[in-house]
Amino acid sequence: MSEPSSHLKSDQGLSRRNLLQGTAAGVAASLAGPALSGWSQAGQSTRSSTPGKSAATLTPADMPKAWSLEEMQRRWQITRQKMKENQLDCLLVPQHHSGEMIAERMDGDADVEWLTGNGLPFKYVIFPLVGKITAISTGQVRGTPEEKLCAERGIEIRIPQETAMWSSAIIDSLREKNMTEARIGVTNLAEAPRQPEGEISYTTYDRILKAFPQAKFSSAG
Repeated sequence: MSEPSSHLKSDQGLSRRNLLQGTAAGVAASLAGPALSGWSQAGQSTRSSTPGKSAATLTPADMPKAWSLEEMQRRWQITRQKMKENQLDCLLVPQHHSGEMIAERMDGDADVEWLTGNGLPFKYVIFPLVGKITAISTGQVRGTPEEKLCAERGIEIRIPQETAMWSSAIIDSLREKNMTEARIGVTNLAEAPRQPEGEISYTTYDRILKAFPQAKFSSAG
């Protein structure tokens, strides 16, 4: 019997799982590096100005509350540059199914969180090459800090009028963004983590395709 793909070894003796874990660690380190450096410098400054104060006196209130607008703009610029390189006018980004997430990381919607900076799950994000970003969610987002953060970042939150009618909200948003003949990339369309057949339902995707017969849809990883 063949070994599971996650256990297959490379020529260097590393398994696919090792490689993925190493990549994730590298990304985390690259993102955390500037922040950690800044905190370290801030800590050194505090210690020099207040002799005897221990780092143990830091409280949760001292920590950053959220990603800065500058950080979000940096992410959007990177994403849009990749879209240009792949000739995409828009991205449709579905949420990962919570049932497939690691129990300790229920906030593991990496793609959605990368684009919105929020831990609160959004079912879909519509990310145009030019124009306003739209996050589609349920009514649970109303009155939350995440809702306020989105407003401050210029992200539109859309809540479907009918419960779980995601396709109607997606279709309306794409039409408003003039995507009727656009090139639209769909993430996690297949081979998604713990969901090899993708994260978007057949019904939702079928309705979107029928609503935009002149648009070109493709897998965007």
